[in-house]
Amino acid sequence: MITLTELQPYIQELVYGDKEPSLVLALWFSALSQQQCLEKNQVGACIMKKYLDQPLPDEPERLAQELLTYGVKTNGKILRALYYTQALNDSGDLDILADWNKRDILSQITWRKRAYELYHPLINGKRTGMGMGYKCLSMALFLLMPFDCQLVPVDRHHMHRLGQKNNAPTSYSNYLSLENQLFREKQEAGMTMINLSTYAWLKWQD
Repeated sequence: MITLTELQPYIQELVYGDKEPSLVLALWFSALSQQQCLEKNQVGACIMKKYLDQPLPDEPERLAQELLTYGVKTNGKILRALYYTQALNDSGDLDILADWNKRDILSQITWRKRAYELYHPLINGKRTGMGMGYKCLSMALFLLMPFDCQLVPVDRHHMHRLGQKNNAPTSYSNYLSLENQLFREKQEAGMTMINLSTYAWLKWQD
C-alpha cells in the first residue's frame, strides 16, 4: 500500500506543477481514485496531465484504452466524471469552484456542497449524478491543499473502522456525522495540530 509520505511528492508535482494548482487535474485524479489504488491513480494522473492543454479523445473508449495500456482501469462512472469535468471547464461552469483555497472548515464544507450540486445537475426535475460524490470531491480538495484540508474522503475502510455496517455513508447527514466522529477521535488522540484530512489518511493506513 502506498503511504501518505510516498504520495506527497506526486501531489506536489501533479497538482501544483509549476506552483499553479490545477483544479481540473485534482478532480480528474479524484475520479480515478474510485479504483482504490493510489499507485495506479498516480500513473493515471500523469497520463491525464497532458489533457490540460488539449481536448480529451472524442470517444471515451479511446481514453479508457489509453489508461488501460498503463494498467489504469476505468468504468462508465469514472469516464463520465472525467468528461463532465472537461465540459464544465470548457463552459466556464467550473469557475464556481475557483474559491477552493479557503482554510476554515465551514467554507470547505460549503465548497464541497456546491461542487456536489454541480456534478449532480437537475435533469427533468431530478438530480443526475455525473460520477463525483462527496468522497471524490473531498479527495480533490485534499489534493489541492493537503496541509489545510478539513474534509475526509470517507470510504469503506473508514466506514468499517468506525463500526459502520455499510460500505458508504447512507446520506449527507451521515457523511457529516462520520467526519465529525473522526474529528473527535483526532482531538481525543491529542493530534490537534494536524488537519483532519491528514489524520484520516494516517488512520486509513492502519
